[in-house]
Amino acid sequence: MNLAEFEDRYGTTERRRYLIGLLENELNYIVAQGWLYRAFVFGSLVNSDRHEPGDIDVLLCISKPLGADRWHKVTASDDIYIKSVQLSPDSKPEAQMVPPLKPCHGVEKMVRLFNESTIETGENIEILTNECVELTL
Repeated sequence: MNLAEFEDRYGTTERRRYLIGLLENELNYIVAQGWLYRAFVFGSLVNSDRHEPGDIDVLLCISKPLGADRWHKVTASDDIYIKSVQLSPDSKPEAQMVPPLKPCHGVEKMVRLFNESTIETGENIEILTNECVELTL
């Protein structure tokens, strides 16, 4: 679903549009760096009709060149929480100086990685693939 469709469907209040705007800023930053991403929104924003959700929950997979600085949030807001998986290109000797970016993980793998990571940290959070909405700019 592209961002305009996402906002039409889920941006039903000022608070929801504000949260979606924060995510748009993050995705624009990623794209401006020349990186690939796949974003999956879950939580109350897409799975409830709450008028004033507290935050926006996002699984984010970013593919960028090996050796680039770790991706970080560009907004100072505490209203957006992103779980990311950084992919690095294959390091084969015959690889070019700037190898192509690997494709990002799909929702099944991202949800599995998320659920595994919450078990390791002792958090009591688990999500399902059908609770996620893929978002593109």
